[in-house]
Amino acid sequence: MSAPTGIAIFSNIAQKIVNAYPPMTPLKTGYGMGPRIVQGRPSVLWVVEGTNFDAIQDRIVMLETNLDNPPGETIGYVVEKLREAGAVDVYVTTGCGKKNRLAQIPHIITDPFDYPGLLKLLMEETGTLGVRILDIPVW
Repeated sequence: MSAPTGIAIFSNIAQKIVNAYPPMTPLKTGYGMGPRIVQGRPSVLWVVEGTNFDAIQDRIVMLETNLDNPPGETIGYVVEKLREAGAVDVYVTTGCGKKNRLAQIPHIITDPFDYPGLLKLLMEETGTLGVRILDIPVW
């Protein structure tokens, strides 16, 4: 069976298809390779059957960004607004930013459903150009 055929079959019988290897207890594994190479990539299928890893109960999302030497009032205002908007927790650490200047790094913990609104608020209130979004399992 070629990889495209295997993918078509498994996409119809599998209960869940994921890109990343999820936390689980593997039971069986198998792989196959098709003859075609598409856009420089070989046609490979890797299948793992497993059961959920019982230690994981839930998932959270953490948002982080580096703020280059902001005034303390700005940090306090943003932390307050994020908590009012539904963040589970907000804390700030200090780091080294561009040109070895002091940077403040706000960390916002939220559930996976509320993070888009908090992401937008963080970007609007701080003017940051990028935010790290971390999907984290809770043990």
